[in-house]
Amino acid sequence: MDLRGLRPDEVLDQSFYGLEFGLPTEKLRETIRQCVESGKRGVPLPVPAVNRLGRRITCQVQCSLRRPQRRSGPAHGGGRSNASG
Repeated sequence: MDLRGLRPDEVLDQSFYGLEFGLPTEKLRETIRQCVESGKRGVPLPVPAVNRLGRRITCQVQCSLRRPQRRSGPAHGGGRSNASG
């Protein structure tokens, strides 16, 4: 995919809906809300976007919840989340 990547300093303490990387995340707000509330995977949504070369593209976006994995043993407390993924 040719969307722009984001550095940690561009995303930390920022709202997902305000990030600038070629995909208008504000258009995903309702889809994400429905997915979180229902706990079910959303239907694919075509979203117009702009790739890193400035070309118009259409992304098929589908929301699904990420469930935490159960681990045996002590919990790991030193990780960082991947904000660009």
